[in-house]
This record gives sequence, C-alpha cells and structure tokens, in this order.
Amino acid sequence: MRVLITGAGGFLGRHIARRFSEKGHEVTAVFRSKFSIPASFMERANLRAVSVDLAEGAQGLPDDFEAVVHAAGNLSVDRSFSEVSRRDNVSATRTLIQRAVEVGARNFVFLSSTSVYGEVADNILDASSIEKPTTLYGEMKLEAERVVASTGSDLSSAAIRLPAVLGPRAHSVFIVETIRRILAGERVQVANPDNLFNHIIHANDLSDFIDGAIHLIPDGFTAFPVGAGKPITIRDAIDRIQEKLGRNADVEYTADEKRPNFTISSAYATNTLNYQPAEVVDILDRYILELPETPGC
Repeated sequence: MRVLITGAGGFLGRHIARRFSEKGHEVTAVFRSKFSIPASFMERANLRAVSVDLAEGAQGLPDDFEAVVHAAGNLSVDRSFSEVSRRDNVSATRTLIQRAVEVGARNFVFLSSTSVYGEVADNILDASSIEKPTTLYGEMKLEAERVVASTGSDLSSAAIRLPAVLGPRAHSVFIVETIRRILAGERVQVANPDNLFNHIIHANDLSDFIDGAIHLIPDGFTAFPVGAGKPITIRDAIDRIQEKLGRNADVEYTADEKRPNFTISSAYATNTLNYQPAEVVDILDRYILELPETPGC
C-alpha cells in the first residue's frame, strides 16, 4: 500500500511511519521542516521523506498515494495561540484532505483525541458520547474532524480519538510524568486512586491497528475512541509501575470529586474494525521496558 503519513517530525507520526515501512508499505513521511528529517529515513528503500508545510499548501506532496494517516498537529492549549493552532490543525487538515481527494486516495485516518469530549460526565466514554471540548486543543481537533467529515463519500475516513499514547519519546502525559517523578525520587501526587483506568494505548498497537483497519473503514466518515483492555485502578497502576521499576516511591493519594471518573469503551473499534486492545498492565510493562533508565534496557 502506498501511504502518506504526516507529523513524521513528531513522536507518533515518526513511529507510525517506521512501523508501516517495516511492514513493507511504500511510505511517504511528511515533515514540516527539512531540518527535522533524520538520516535514518533515507536508509529504507520503501520510506521517503518530504518537507511540506501543509497549512501553506500541498506543493511537494506526491500524487500517487492510496491512503493517508494524518498524525500532524499543534498540541497547544494556550488560547493566546488560537490562530496558530487553527492554522496548524484545521487549515493543514483541509489542505491534506483536498489533496487526498484530488489524487484519488480512498482511505483517510485522522488521529484525533479524547479531548474532543471535554469533561466527561458518564462512567463510560464510547463512540456515542457527546463532544463538548473545553480546551483549545480539543476544539481544534473537533474542528479538524469536521473538515475530514465534509468530504462525504469521496473518502472512507475515520477519526481515532486517542487517549495517552505510550512509546519511546512519548509526550509528557500522566503515566510518563509519574514514571519520571518516581525515577527522580520525587513525590508523586495522585488523585482518586480507586478510580478505574484504561486511558492509554501503545504506539505499536495503534500502528498495527491502523494497518489492519484502514481498508475496513466504512464509506463516509466515522469517529470513535480507543483505550486499553481490562481497566485497573489508578492505585494498582502506580503499584505496577513501582514494581517494574524496582522503586518504592513517595506517593500521596488525594480525593478530587470534580475530576471525571470514566473508562473508555473500544466496542466500536473492536466490532467494526477488529481492534484488539492490549491490557493496561501489558502496555505499562512494555513502556517501562523501553525506558533507557530501566535496568536491563
């Protein structure tokens, strides 16, 4: 499959591009700046890199791709940068989706975020949950989703609403920051330790899911969340992390009644696109083994 993958200068886009290349796909990895293209991207015959600022236009994109994985975006939550965020998230998506239609691509995967749901009031977050974003990032992701949806039947497209994604060089989300603090010997503050937790996915599992599901996407547009299987309590997750790190951390547990308490249902992705969620414990274990600070790594 000839696939175009954006956001290759970032953690997730780069990971997916390499994973797809390893699986034998012909990958074009899109970087915003030519200076961020690593030399290793020039070493694979089926992996080429291009430098394109999608918000400025499609010049430089190939015209022979069959599918798109759109992982590029601006992570800012600072509203003083709202125009920059709209440019990078919405305008860039519009350019890309128009180009995909022009070249006759059939499948388009947009990596969105569970932040489009805002403050979740229900105990279960699933594909039927209402979007009420409360952050700039969530608002821009939802606006970009609507750009993708506007193509109608011209593309089979899906927005995967992601939780925290773990893997080498992952962004500083709750689990990543918690592990950093434990390794640094700092106090760890954790709210509502008895709440259930499955708000993670591993970058490898996400890449493999997209690879298997991209041709199963129904006609038109669909959007859904994914999470890990077999939720555990936050307390059990912290205990597991300490056990695998071989550390006894200074953990302070607190109560916060205002904080949402929900788990993610991956039922739509499982039933429609054959998503097989890895268990929370398995994801944590694999991520910890990938850390260079971990003994034996």
